[in-house]
Amino acid sequence: CLVESAEGDMIEEQVVGFDHTVAYLMPIRRLGGLFAGAKVIPLDGDSTVQLSSQWMGRVVNGLGEPLDDGMPLKGGDRVSLEPKPINPLKRRPVDTPLNVGVRAINGLLTVGKGQRIGLMAGSGVGKSVLMGMITKNTEADVIVVGLIGERGREVREFIERNLTPEAREKAIIIAAPA
Repeated sequence: CLVESAEGDMIEEQVVGFDHTVAYLMPIRRLGGLFAGAKVIPLDGDSTVQLSSQWMGRVVNGLGEPLDDGMPLKGGDRVSLEPKPINPLKRRPVDTPLNVGVRAINGLLTVGKGQRIGLMAGSGVGKSVLMGMITKNTEADVIVVGLIGERGREVREFIERNLTPEAREKAIIIAAPA
C-alpha cells in the first residue's frame, strides 16, 4: 500500500499484520513523516521483480534493485515475490549430493542439489570465509547468496575479500543490511 506522509509524499509500505481495527505496516524503503490517521491507498497485485541473466555477478537489494555500480537491470520474466506455495507432495526430493568444495561439509553435513542452507553463528567465527569458500567452490551454474541483516561494511568486505572474480560471475548476491 501507499501511505501519504505529512509532507504529501507517498511512502510504500507492506501490511504485515492486523489487530482488530489496526493494520501494522512495514516500510519498504524509508520511514518518516507518518502520522496517526494518514491516508492509506491499497495497491493491486503482488510485488514483483524482473529476473534475467543480467542478475549474474550483481549485488541487489531485497527489491531486486542494483546496489553495485553496474547498469540498470532490465528485461526478463516478471516473477512474484509472493509465489503460490508448491504442494509438498509434488516437490522433487533432495536426493543428489551437491559438491560444495568443502570436504568437511561434503563428508559430514552433505548438501543436496536444490537444498537451501542457512549459515548462522556468532561474530568473528568465520561465517563469511566459509560462505566465500562455498560460493567459490560449489559445482553449480548459479549461486544465490543472501546477506540478510549484515552490517553494510560487511557486505562489501564479503564480496571484496571472499569472492574471486570467477565466483562472483556465477553468484547473485542479495543484500539487505541491518
